[in-house]
Amino acid sequence: MNKNKGFTLIEVMVVISIIALMSSVALSSITSAYSNARDSKKTQLVKQYLTALELYRNDNSSYPDTGGNRYCLGEVGSNVCHAQSRSGNATLNASLDGYIKGTPPSLEKVMGAGFDFHGITYIFCSADNIVPGCIKDFYQIQWYVENQSNNCAPGKKSSSGAATQCTYP
Repeated sequence: MNKNKGFTLIEVMVVISIIALMSSVALSSITSAYSNARDSKKTQLVKQYLTALELYRNDNSSYPDTGGNRYCLGEVGSNVCHAQSRSGNATLNASLDGYIKGTPPSLEKVMGAGFDFHGITYIFCSADNIVPGCIKDFYQIQWYVENQSNNCAPGKKSSSGAATQCTYP
């Protein structure tokens, strides 16, 4: 009678399968939590920019003018935060710098249709350059979130393929 102590191959395979299944469920939850955290961080940054813009208006009687162009807030150099905008505008960022420390860019990547929509854009809507959905002598801010189930408060949401576009107002 041979009494070898140990596990059979089947028992080891079952244990490994259970561990793999539990790991995949945990990894999925962690990935979703990171996505929600990045979206929340971007939404908080948008709220900071909204406050900075209102403080700027209180001091200057109008919002920063962009000459009809949509610029990436906080971006410097030729870095473009998404396809519908220009790179950061040094004058725009400098004008807000006193109201939001260092005009921080939003660097979390939000991929959609092969493009990176990581930033927050700003355009001033004057009588000369009315943008669809933009109010005259006001501004429009756009940003994208990764998780389509997240809300865009304080803005409104519209789906844009793989990414969700948020627009204020």
